[in-house]
Amino acid sequence: MDESEQALVWRVKFYQLDAEGVWDDQGTGDAQSVVRDDTTYIIVMNEENTLKLLDVPIREDENYERQQDSIIMWREPTLGVDCALSFQEVNYCEALWQTILSVQRAYNTANYGMYLHPISLCLKISL
Repeated sequence: MDESEQALVWRVKFYQLDAEGVWDDQGTGDAQSVVRDDTTYIIVMNEENTLKLLDVPIREDENYERQQDSIIMWREPTLGVDCALSFQEVNYCEALWQTILSVQRAYNTANYGMYLHPISLCLKISL
């Protein structure tokens, strides 16, 4: 899918963790996952003025966390802060969560053998 195609849009609140450890509300908007140049991005457009609140790639090695049923949290290196999306609907959170898992699974599958030492492969085969 490219940006010109219709994508699923989910209503979210976007938060960033401030220096005092308090979640700061960055705004409410429409979130979607979009593929650009073979990379999947999370984009959040502000519902009030259609400015981008967030436009970051889903990272293959990032530790995304799902909290409760409707929150996804992660450390965003491009912003240097912890971020969270709070979804209006649980199924919206599930949809983005599955997208994140799919991106990470595809990366891990493509790179599975890259870090295995030949001896460890022999040991696995002989067991």
